[in-house]
Amino acid sequence: MHSTFSDGALGPVDLVAAISRARIECMSLTDHDTISGIQEARAACVKAGLLFVPGVEISTLVDGSEVHLLGYGYDPEKPALLEFLDEQRRRRRTRIVEFHDRLVRAGVPISDIEYGDEQGTVGRPHLANAIIAAGGADSIQDAFQTYLVEGTATFVPRDLPTAGAAIHIIHDSGGIISLAHPGDFISNQTVLSLIESGLDAIEVTHPAHDERLVNYYTDIAARYDLYRTGGSDFHGWSSDDEESLGQFIMDWELPPNILS
Repeated sequence: MHSTFSDGALGPVDLVAAISRARIECMSLTDHDTISGIQEARAACVKAGLLFVPGVEISTLVDGSEVHLLGYGYDPEKPALLEFLDEQRRRRRTRIVEFHDRLVRAGVPISDIEYGDEQGTVGRPHLANAIIAAGGADSIQDAFQTYLVEGTATFVPRDLPTAGAAIHIIHDSGGIISLAHPGDFISNQTVLSLIESGLDAIEVTHPAHDERLVNYYTDIAARYDLYRTGGSDFHGWSSDDEESLGQFIMDWELPPNILS
């Protein structure tokens, strides 16, 4: 789940309120490349009587392809983790500035971007919303497909750390790491490469996973003795997003010391 500290529509307190309404008993905030909302989310969970797992979604590179990994249960005070995520946010901001400049030079209607402070992250959804606000696209999907994906004239590639580096930093911070929403797009070889690098879990249930994919990744998790994770990947921009809360979770045995 994502908050306004990355590309979510709700702040941590409002997100916890939505979780409470959905009668979910345990949650994890997994903002992109930042843990700045963790303290606020944890405090709201304590007040609401919910269990909380510190989380983060990290963008990495595996065999030339972007792969997202979910870190859970780490120590949010670990200096090496904080330095790693600081660098991730710096790279993100540099990329979005270059994206914005290319779009302006190409004559694409786009409003100014609110970058906020350095504790939050910015990404392509912020660009898409700025394009829509200026009348340059009709929807998030339209903005992405026309201007923000590989193969378009205005695309800017990301400068990403290796998956191995992200796995190491989460492990060194006392957490576990799961492969996020693998879907149909991640090769079996990439999954095996991640497992060799120390992957702990696979996100089996996800809004983009049909029954075939759930069964496929459940089998892989069993074969390689991995934990199974799942979630709604909630962002909150759609009016029916809140209805999905609680529909893509699963029972999974938590490793020791993951719950805060």
